[in-house]
Amino acid sequence: MKPRNPSHLKHAHLIAIDSPRQAFYLIWIELYQGAFRVCKASGAHGRIWHRQAWEFHSLAEAEALFEKRLRDKTNQERRSPRKYRLASLLPRARYMNEPTKKNSIR
Repeated sequence: MKPRNPSHLKHAHLIAIDSPRQAFYLIWIELYQGAFRVCKASGAHGRIWHRQAWEFHSLAEAEALFEKRLRDKTNQERRSPRKYRLASLLPRARYMNEPTKKNSIR
């Protein structure tokens, strides 16, 4: 399985446990005009009701928010009655500027 968009570096799909409306939460990191953007889309019944994005200068900053949002949403002790579980997490195998087996120098 691959991210939906080639510019996505990481993509997670969360679904709400016991949600009569089938609530979901999508979050991803994408490369956008030389910056890193964490985007989220949430909704129910297969329709997106809310979108939001945060821009960062470094991948480390973007990943920190991505991981924090995942922890917060999947925390079964959170105050919100809506509890999510991770349905899928699709990290890209390698990030930019990391050597792959094909182009690594030996």
